[in-house]
Amino acid sequence: MPLRVICCCAYPTAKRIWGQDDYNAKKLVDALKARPVNGYGELPLPTGASARFNQESTDVAMTWVARRALDAIRLAGVGGPFAVVPIPHASCDVHSDAPPRMIAVAERMAMIRPGEVAVEDILRWDRPMKSASAAGGSREPRDLYAFLRVIDDVPELPMVLLDDVLTSGGHLQAAAAVLVEAGGTITVAICGVRALAETVDGEQFAFSYAILDDYLPR
Repeated sequence: MPLRVICCCAYPTAKRIWGQDDYNAKKLVDALKARPVNGYGELPLPTGASARFNQESTDVAMTWVARRALDAIRLAGVGGPFAVVPIPHASCDVHSDAPPRMIAVAERMAMIRPGEVAVEDILRWDRPMKSASAAGGSREPRDLYAFLRVIDDVPELPMVLLDDVLTSGGHLQAAAAVLVEAGGTITVAICGVRALAETVDGEQFAFSYAILDDYLPR
């Protein structure tokens, strides 16, 4: 069954004149990927105010994504308890003690909705991978699937996949394949930010949606 993906905001990757919201979305990417945040970023709140963050307060950005993710899950019609499974970053392998970076967002989701959200840190690479964004690593699901491992029991709860940035969707496709193969059920995937060749002006902080085809290992 194709995987539904909801992204909390978007930023442009093509060369263009950036507006302030483009920079704010890019600074959110930096915060999620644990890269230096240059100056301050601002994220819109439902009240009309904004949440301001910098290098020393990236927890503000994590909490913003957590709340936004919960709103997206509600819009997707996911009801009842569910498990959030963070996608591991490139250096998060079976020999590393460090959890996936997005576990910080998943844990905030569980704090906001106690008893409804379970955090399941069950995916690892079997070796350090090349970063797709920084080191030219593969985004092809068949390449990623070969090195992705389930390291603990797959929950009986329906699962929500959680990733930082959606570019091609290959990481989500590979993760969905290994989890379904292990007996799990996936309802939706949530990404903090979507990388787009072009972003509609004024819509950087609107939800955006994608459908990913199943990757079927042979």
